[in-house]
Amino acid sequence: LSLPGYPFARTRCWIDAVAPAAPAAGAAPAAPAAPGSADAAARGARARDAVLALLGTVTGYDPADLDPAQSFHDHGLDSLGLLRLADEASTAFSVPVGPDQLLATPTPAALASWLEEQHPDAVAPLPAGPAAQDVPGRDDPVVIVGMAGTLPGGRNLDEFWAALQKGGDLFSEVPADRWDTAAHHGDPALHPDRTRITRGGFIPDIDRFDPLFFGISPREARWMDPRQRLLLRTVWSALEDAGIDPARLAGSNTGLFVGAGPSEYAELVQRSGTATDAYSSTGLTPSMLANRISYHLDLRGPSEPVDTACSSSLVALHRAAEALRLGHCDTVIAGGVSLMLSPVTFASLERAGMLSPDGVGRAFDKDARGYVRGEGVGAVVLKRLSRALADGNPVLAVLRGTAVNHGGRSNSLTAPNPRAQAEVIVKAHREAGVDPATIGYIETHGTGTVIGDPAETNGLRQAFAELYRDWGHPAPAAPHCALGALKNTIGHLEPAAGIAAVLRVLLSLRHGRITGDPHGPELNPHLGLEGTACEIAVGARDWKPAAPGVPRRAGVSSFGYGGVNAHVVLEEYPADEPEPSGRPAVFVLSARDPERLRAAARSLVDARDTWQHDLDGTARTLQCGRTEHAERLAFVADSGEQAVAALRRHLAGDTAGIHRGRVERHADRAPFDGRGDEETAAAWVRGATVDWSGRWERLPRLRPLPPYPFAAERHWFTDGAAAAPAAEAFPAPAARGLSGSRPPRPLR
Repeated sequence: LSLPGYPFARTRCWIDAVAPAAPAAGAAPAAPAAPGSADAAARGARARDAVLALLGTVTGYDPADLDPAQSFHDHGLDSLGLLRLADEASTAFSVPVGPDQLLATPTPAALASWLEEQHPDAVAPLPAGPAAQDVPGRDDPVVIVGMAGTLPGGRNLDEFWAALQKGGDLFSEVPADRWDTAAHHGDPALHPDRTRITRGGFIPDIDRFDPLFFGISPREARWMDPRQRLLLRTVWSALEDAGIDPARLAGSNTGLFVGAGPSEYAELVQRSGTATDAYSSTGLTPSMLANRISYHLDLRGPSEPVDTACSSSLVALHRAAEALRLGHCDTVIAGGVSLMLSPVTFASLERAGMLSPDGVGRAFDKDARGYVRGEGVGAVVLKRLSRALADGNPVLAVLRGTAVNHGGRSNSLTAPNPRAQAEVIVKAHREAGVDPATIGYIETHGTGTVIGDPAETNGLRQAFAELYRDWGHPAPAAPHCALGALKNTIGHLEPAAGIAAVLRVLLSLRHGRITGDPHGPELNPHLGLEGTACEIAVGARDWKPAAPGVPRRAGVSSFGYGGVNAHVVLEEYPADEPEPSGRPAVFVLSARDPERLRAAARSLVDARDTWQHDLDGTARTLQCGRTEHAERLAFVADSGEQAVAALRRHLAGDTAGIHRGRVERHADRAPFDGRGDEETAAAWVRGATVDWSGRWERLPRLRPLPPYPFAAERHWFTDGAAAAPAAEAFPAPAARGLSGSRPPRPLR
């Protein structure tokens, strides 16, 4: 039987309209009486009346006019008001009521029920869950095989890690090429495009790109959101880090999930009044952040942008892992990107009270006053463990468990829900099936607010208590899990915050070290970590395993301000020691032009300490894990030291022992059947196709090496826009296997 639906009011709500005062909310239907005596009902009424009386004291309203079913936020309490109510309640009831408890019980009725029913020294426990579950595919888990990124403090992850070692934050003043801070300085409450915030975590050269490498014309590049360009470059580098030639993925079942928010580049274009171009639709559309990469690399798996605000890139990682677990992809890439191009977003967030007014991050500190904004880009490559081992990829970490949920109806739309945060952490760790006593580190969301920080530690406290019950363990006698707050160091990367946190954990696993983050002299007294498994990571420390033979394990949390929570569990993978063949190896390098070839050689020399102990793995990665370009050099080396010496000779212009050549696009690429190393090197630089894998008696494992050194040319929508020709010759891609080029050679 079809009946009419609810008759919603039709009040005009638009940005140019002043909304009339909202009618008073009707009283919620009375809940059924709880079982118990009349005394219990009387106690409940007294608790409710006492809470309303306290709320009246804080708000200045008559308690009789307050609604016990409405949230504290709806009664007009901001963060400071919640702190005052928490203090008043703690004094009145002789119960430690923190602001995190007010978030967990966000209405007077809920707080009254908690006061009536719970022990004074306890918070409401989570419902008992099942013991650690058997998860399909746990014996063949998802692993991370490659990573790349550009974050504040480093153009690449090696530079970023070096910057973390120095301690202190990595903030700077707004770069001069972003906007005129003097012209846009002011109170955002009076001027919507002005802000008093002048510091953040910035990355350099966001206007630089190498369009010809990807077969993109300069004209089109100008209209591409710089996030698209950064992602193209970063995904390519992450694949190379995994020892995967990106061109060989053409036609493969490879997926891509990208966390990102709205385009500030589109805002700049609109505000400038610049006439749009035929390329502006694809250049400025958010879906193209993922779709353009899938197009250029000819990837046939899912290609999806993800926008859940601050948790976007960690949700993207969860979706990527699920795509592998469900068999939707053979290889999958997950990442995130965020750029700060306009003062308008700063002004909006400052008006909302979310930003630190002095540009200092103080997550978990007593004087937390909001977060510092940051920007960056990152990506990781995922496979199933069995596939990664068969393909010879380096295994950077095991992705043991992932989970996503929503906080439901919390104190307000943007208020955190500690219970939901605890639930998503428990779900991810149950999927991981690991003993909570072996978790040595958690990269927290840690935005740096007096309410949000205790809410997060409350959720962690509840989650660890539940996980310890799952495993039948008593509470730990001493903390074993350090809590990191990367936002104190590089700022809140918003949609890219999750991937930045994952990259930091991967680097910590690689180096066996927790870097810590800058903190003030006194932590927030409401964190409630005493007697728990967790402690704030203040200062750098070595990361010791929980016990001999137990891998290091970590969690990463990311909580969107609209309520979408995500958590992942990472575990180190035992490193393989290289087994030298004892034979000379052929080293090959190629690039689009001579300058890029020299840059590739220089980057290998600079990174020599990371690879020269593994001659075979390095040679095979250069042979099979890189796309072949026109400009080529090759040489034979008996050791890593000899290889470094040959690279230095090339940089000095000395050709002794080095084969050098250029292969034209339509050159004959006949297969080469010879076996001699020098003969093979000479044939390859002339354009011959070499079965590199067939030359190895035992295939060495691929290894991370410096990625392709892209050119850095400025491309911006204001550059030459007026003189843009009606039509422009489309350049040939620099690499075979990209869109418009000949098909890649078979995967070997």
